[in-house]
Amino acid sequence: MKKITAIILILLISVSLFAVNFEELEKSMEENNLDYLKAKQEQNLSLLDVKDAKAGFFPTVNLTCTASYLANPIDPIIIESDTLLSDLGLSNLSTSGLGDDYITLYEGQESTYYQFKLELTQPVFTWGKLSKALDIYNAVYELKSLQVLDLLEKNKNELKTRLAILYFLKKTEDVLNEEKELAEKLVEITRDSFEENVVLEVDVAQAEVTARELDVAIAQLEEQKQVMLDNIKSLSGLENLQIEDISFDEDEDYSSYLELDQKELEESSTSSFKTTFRILEKLKEIALLTRDVSSASVNWKPDFAFVASLDYTGARMPLAETDWYRKDDYGLTLTLAVKSTVFDGGKAIRDVKRKNLDVEISTIDSSKAKQEILSTLRENLAKMKLANTRIRYYDAKEEVAIKKVDHQKILSDLGSGSQMDLIKAELEVKNAQLERLKEQINLVSAFYIVNYLT
Repeated sequence: MKKITAIILILLISVSLFAVNFEELEKSMEENNLDYLKAKQEQNLSLLDVKDAKAGFFPTVNLTCTASYLANPIDPIIIESDTLLSDLGLSNLSTSGLGDDYITLYEGQESTYYQFKLELTQPVFTWGKLSKALDIYNAVYELKSLQVLDLLEKNKNELKTRLAILYFLKKTEDVLNEEKELAEKLVEITRDSFEENVVLEVDVAQAEVTARELDVAIAQLEEQKQVMLDNIKSLSGLENLQIEDISFDEDEDYSSYLELDQKELEESSTSSFKTTFRILEKLKEIALLTRDVSSASVNWKPDFAFVASLDYTGARMPLAETDWYRKDDYGLTLTLAVKSTVFDGGKAIRDVKRKNLDVEISTIDSSKAKQEILSTLRENLAKMKLANTRIRYYDAKEEVAIKKVDHQKILSDLGSGSQMDLIKAELEVKNAQLERLKEQINLVSAFYIVNYLT
């Protein structure tokens, strides 16, 4: 017996050691949640775009190198001295002074051929397109940062919602199991009473149906618990998490928002400091900057750039050829380049108009978001009021049912009450508790939505 007790204690200690609370799940979510990790990587990508935009202000340097081998190079050109003098009309001169009967006019082409080109391009004036592009990418990076923050806020709120609902589902499970025990007792007592001809057969059937209804309710509850657990697993990134591993402290006053002024809550939910509206404002800013870039790209607005190129073409590697400094194998070119679109069928103008429409759309989106937030806030505040009213109703109903139980116990002690009536009274208590827990879940769900919005 002592060994069994020790084993049970060890199991209980191990369960408590591995239990995770909201703070631990929140930390795991920031490290393992796939949506959050993806958003962080997208934020990092946008930071690289910012660095690319900054690089646009600096010169671009390109080096091109080619090395060729000619299988059939051009042969040397050699001519006889007499023939050369004859062609020049100097046939009367002697060739003895030339020192050779043949003269090499062209030494021939070597089998190797090299080309090197170093080109530098520096933007000079672009009508502000480079600076605007940098502003756009900075704004996109800030937008991605806000989206990461917004996703984290949403996930935290959803995680706490799921944990609270799971907590009340477990409470509901306890009440359902207690009610099932009472229902099974009622079935046994009803069957015994039927055999004694105290009740009708239909009463037995009704008691059995009540017990089966509870089986269905328990099965539905198991499904709801599994859905909550799967959502918590997905949010936290802990795939091996079990319901027994989760601990939740009910430390919220779920009726607290009902004591606050609704107008103040509405103002808080639509504040420009809210992450949602900061995101919408950043989208509008990006649309405005994009419009400015399009305006700078219309016809007859040329871009200026300075281009410098140094090139070499020869049969040897640079500086390795004979008498390289006398040969004209090197070139330096300095260029001021101008590029402008003269005619594109009105595409640039239409692009500016399109960006103006994007700005108007972003303004409409902001107004629409404000309407939706206010509507959602008012709807959930109304749900909270209704749930809170129903909770008070079921509290009163439970009190009455408890008094009935006490009354039936007194009657049983006096010998004038039946066990069947006592169990029915106890079932009424459990039904009131179950209904209260349902409303508690409705209240919790609405509470966390209002909490997130405000």
